[in-house]
Amino acid sequence: MVIINFVRMSNVCSNIIFIAFAIGFVCVSCKKKSCEDPIPKIDFQSFVQKSNTEAQLTIGFIDCDGDIGLAQDERTAPYDYNLFLEYFEKREGLWTKITPLFPYYYRIPLLEGKTPYDLKEGDIIVDLTNYYDPSSKYDTIKYQIMLKDRALNESNTIETNEIITN
Repeated sequence: MVIINFVRMSNVCSNIIFIAFAIGFVCVSCKKKSCEDPIPKIDFQSFVQKSNTEAQLTIGFIDCDGDIGLAQDERTAPYDYNLFLEYFEKREGLWTKITPLFPYYYRIPLLEGKTPYDLKEGDIIVDLTNYYDPSSKYDTIKYQIMLKDRALNESNTIETNEIITN
C-alpha cells in the first residue's frame, strides 16, 4: 500500500513538474522579441543568373528602427548610394578584389510600411546587368555586400556563394 501511494505521489509530482515546465516554455516562446539594435543586419538569400549578362541578387535585412532607403531627391554624398557590392574574381585560387569602371553601388528606395520607418525586415532584390567582366580570363566571381541605413549605420558584410560565369 505504501508503495502504491508513493507511485501515485511520484506521478502527481511528475505531472506538476511537466505542467510547470510546459507553462514556462509557452510563456518564453510567446514573448515578443525586442529589437533595439539600430545597426542593420543582412543575410545572403540567393544569386540567380538570368542570362549571360543579367542576374538577380536577393538579400534579407533586419533593421530595428526601420530607416532603410533613400528618398528620390537625395542624390549627394553620403546619401548617393546605400547598397554596396564589391566585386571579386578567383585568380589562381585566390580571391582578388577588382575595381570596375562603374562600381556596383545601388540606391535602395525608402521602404515604407504602414508609416515611415515601419518596415523593419524583408528582402531586397537587385537586378544586376553586366554582373561580371566578360573580357576577364577568370570564370569564378563573388560579391561582398554591405548596406547603410539613413543614420549611416553600416550593416555586417556578407558574401555571395561562388558564381561561375559563362
